[in-house]
Amino acid sequence: MKCLSINVNGLNNSNKRRSLFKYINLHKPQIVFLQETHLLDRDINNLNINNYTVLINSQYKTKKRGVAILLRNSTITPKIITTHQDTSGMFCLVSIELNKRIYTLVNLYWIPGLGLKTVKQHFEEIIHLTKGSLILAGDFNCIMNEKDTDSKSKRRKQPISKALSKFIDTLYLKDINEFAEPDSLIFTFYSHRYKTNSRIDRIYVANDLITKIDKVKIINCPLSDHNAIVFEIELTPFYSNPITRIPSYITKLRDFKEFYEETIKNFLEINYTEDISEIYVWDSLKAVTYGKILSWYINKRKLWNKDMLDLQNKADKLKLEIQKGNATQVQELTQINKKYTELLHHKIMINLEKIKINSYSTNSAHLRYLTNRTKKIIKSKQIKEIFIPNTNKRVTELNDILEAFRLQFNIDNSINTQDTPTKDIKKYLENNIHIKLTQEQIDIINKPINMTELKSQIKKLKTNKAPGPDNMLPEMYKLIPNQAISLLLK
Repeated sequence: MKCLSINVNGLNNSNKRRSLFKYINLHKPQIVFLQETHLLDRDINNLNINNYTVLINSQYKTKKRGVAILLRNSTITPKIITTHQDTSGMFCLVSIELNKRIYTLVNLYWIPGLGLKTVKQHFEEIIHLTKGSLILAGDFNCIMNEKDTDSKSKRRKQPISKALSKFIDTLYLKDINEFAEPDSLIFTFYSHRYKTNSRIDRIYVANDLITKIDKVKIINCPLSDHNAIVFEIELTPFYSNPITRIPSYITKLRDFKEFYEETIKNFLEINYTEDISEIYVWDSLKAVTYGKILSWYINKRKLWNKDMLDLQNKADKLKLEIQKGNATQVQELTQINKKYTELLHHKIMINLEKIKINSYSTNSAHLRYLTNRTKKIIKSKQIKEIFIPNTNKRVTELNDILEAFRLQFNIDNSINTQDTPTKDIKKYLENNIHIKLTQEQIDIINKPINMTELKSQIKKLKTNKAPGPDNMLPEMYKLIPNQAISLLLK
């Protein structure tokens, strides 16, 4: 699937629209992200020409701002799942299904000097509405680092840039410009006022799409002061893991602990007898508890959706009464808005965690992260320098360290050759370095584990970590009552 993103800087002129579609047809993208269309709602049909139809758009009340996502006809037939149009004309969102895989396309345009509050609101809405793999394209009107501009004057990092950087890290997004082809342009915008180039137009994709991105280029566009970004995504079928992972956030909900403890208590009362082995009871307990938690979590989400809809309807009715002059309903409206905000916060936090889970479970890129992390751990345990007593020198190079070991090995074994094999040196070191345990240490290791020690180790478990094969989160182990913990000791 080929995609193109460009800030068109106004499309009210029919000649410019015609020239733009000639330019787009030249590259033949399936998906087009347009920023600053400057069109009103009544004029949006002007974009439904030359084999393209408007998939989603967002317009402002005046001929400013405006974003749109176009789809090329008869090339791909996506199934639309959800759509969202921002009333300020700064971003639009659509979730589509292609080849059994869900993508969320977001087109965003930030006006210069946009407030941080609006930026954070956009981020919350994107997190709340994102389904599947996220593709975020747009004109962000901010630079992220010194490489994004050729200006010689030093600039402080803008608050918007910091917020964007945090959002990218939170959702594990990647800037596809890192994978641009060698003949690609560097900058996307030229400022006639300051006579400087900068890269304020970007495309971010979810971590699981990085390996699918290809042919990334910034290309010249004569119709605008912005350059276009072109890239391709390999559309491959995705088969998800049938096991559903429960978000750890639900363990923080008020009524979860009570439900969890009651579930375990009821199970043990029925099934924990002297005839059944503790191992079987423990394994059965985990399986049954996980199933009940999953059912509780699904029902909880359905109730939240229903409650949010009811609260929204009540709030709309109260707003009409207040407009008619009934000021006594203001306090009730405030309480309803507070409840609605609380439920929305729960949904946003759970959706954010689902995005993180999908990023790891569907992605081969996390293997690269684990590989790099493992290399760092191995490197941290390697000998980085060694002191040679005879010469009073410290050496840091790997070859010098190996030579020092070889020399010491030859001295201890009265060998004069310089060609001692490395495997003999390793064997020598293994035979001459012994770690011996005292009898007291052996007794401590062999001592039976008691309840205090077990509870202490459970408390030390790190939160927000992936569960093991039993799908039990560390937070769930911390909430297990004493009666169930005693099964582990037996």
